[in-house]
Amino acid sequence: MTHPNSIWIELNSKAPNGVEPRAWRELQCALANNMLKRLGISNREFFLGSDLRYCFGSYNGYVDLPDNGHWFDLDYLGRKAV
Repeated sequence: MTHPNSIWIELNSKAPNGVEPRAWRELQCALANNMLKRLGISNREFFLGSDLRYCFGSYNGYVDLPDNGHWFDLDYLGRKAV
């Protein structure tokens, strides 16, 4: 069950015509990770698994993202800036 105050972040998996799929997905991960850092999440990140599937986590553990996205705690991300 998802926390009541949650936000879904989904990465685009369909590369534009002429763009190599791995390069496209790596770009999506890099851009999403830049966004997460701005939101205060620096200890976990999006990355590609060996099968080009998106994953989210850190060296302590990760989850595969078969649906290309992950739920985040909106209470944490929406906290007041200091």
